[in-house]
Amino acid sequence: MADLTETPAFPEGIYQIEQTDPVLGGPPNLGAGLGITNVPLQQLANRTRFLKNAVAPAALLTALKTVDGSGAGLDADLLDGKHASEFLEVAAFGAATQSLSSNGYKKFPGGLILQWGGAGSDAGAGGVQERLFPIPFPTSCLRVIASDGAVSDTGSVAHIVSVREFTASGFRYLVTNLNGNLATSVIHWIAIGT
Repeated sequence: MADLTETPAFPEGIYQIEQTDPVLGGPPNLGAGLGITNVPLQQLANRTRFLKNAVAPAALLTALKTVDGSGAGLDADLLDGKHASEFLEVAAFGAATQSLSSNGYKKFPGGLILQWGGAGSDAGAGGVQERLFPIPFPTSCLRVIASDGAVSDTGSVAHIVSVREFTASGFRYLVTNLNGNLATSVIHWIAIGT
């Protein structure tokens, strides 16, 4: 018993054995009327070999390379219509753009910078205190928000923290008690800038 010889080809149609065809085995040769029973089997085997070769890893990679580009209907450089150059790179969020300490900062793509920290205040130093940012903002500070960090669940008196002014390099603040008197406290702050 011999196997059919498979040739990688994709015939357009598969021969249908007719009721008038003699049932003849052997190598298929439709033109000579030989092995007619094996003609459709040969055609299907050839298609199978063609498809198997087409999805082999090297052949698949070669085929994919031919469909990218103009007029191909596929552009592998686009994702949801956006070019790969528009994607954020992981490096934009790396350690070189941040300091995650208690007085730290984070630089975001596009230029926005977020900074934070804590500081003590000394009522005896004239009330107004100055705090420098971990890094100066290259353009400007947009906003500073500060709060009293000394309030606890044990009944500590709350303080009012007033940010007086801010620049690209730091800010000035004043801490008072609820009666308006200068006070000593610990503050927590956050600043946003570019």
